[in-house]
Amino acid sequence: MLVNCDSLSTPDVYDPIAREMAKRVSAVLVLVRFRMPPQHIHPAAVDDCVKVTEHVIRQAHNHNFDPNRVAVAGDGAGGQLAAAVTLKVKRLIKIQILICPWLQLFDLQTLSYIENRKYLPGMRSDGDPLTGWMRYGNIPDVHLADLMENRHTSASVKKSRHATYVAPSLYTRHRIRTEALRDPDKPNNFGNEAVSEKLSQTITDPLFAPLMADAKDFRYVPSMAYIVTAGYDVARDDGLIYWQRLKNAQIKAKLAHYEDGFNNMLVFAPVGSASSSLHLTFSIGKRVLDDLIIYLLDEL
Repeated sequence: MLVNCDSLSTPDVYDPIAREMAKRVSAVLVLVRFRMPPQHIHPAAVDDCVKVTEHVIRQAHNHNFDPNRVAVAGDGAGGQLAAAVTLKVKRLIKIQILICPWLQLFDLQTLSYIENRKYLPGMRSDGDPLTGWMRYGNIPDVHLADLMENRHTSASVKKSRHATYVAPSLYTRHRIRTEALRDPDKPNNFGNEAVSEKLSQTITDPLFAPLMADAKDFRYVPSMAYIVTAGYDVARDDGLIYWQRLKNAQIKAKLAHYEDGFNNMLVFAPVGSASSSLHLTFSIGKRVLDDLIIYLLDEL
């Protein structure tokens, strides 16, 4: 059983990919159509995904699938939703699958942001795609520059427990291409107090930013996870840190890292009508899809 929480931006794009996964894994597919920003803000999308997930698990026997073999998946912003669902639904889900997930707005000066902001403009390597998630969190666009430069957290918030959840000590050093960045000295003595006070409740909410979950919360997430990360993705470190924290919580977490990959790469897998509608495919998309299907065949 696959419950797919799509991206916050273009859900229809993922239909062919999700259907291909379901067909090749012989799984029931539920593609969630949740309420979208800016008309509906957080936690509307999470609430919708949770309700659908709980409903299909309750109705499993009426639809001839095993309620003990349920996976929840999401790509990009959908990865944030999928991770949030696991925090709410807890052990009812067998596997969480996060593909290049966006998991926090606490620190937008992670090394993956620093390395990759100049690449692939328009694919969450510049500010524009980020505003969609901000609007979902009811964060005014005027604060975009504050977020991008980490001025949205005050000095005291930068020293809080939430900062430890995305600390440089959790970085996977050998995934950082720029050797000079591998031992960062990150300043924490600055920030806009007024903006921080306004935004802190949202950006530290684990259902909005799952990396803000406490260690105890990770004890109740699914016992298995498949995390996809990409070398040329500003959110690379979100996924790598999440994978590390899952391992610290004794979760059986598998990392699939694609050094030559980028955010949204799965969309470019040549499946069904996806290739004809996009007029562009990449071999990296096929690799990501094939590897994920092999994992699901083995574990789901």
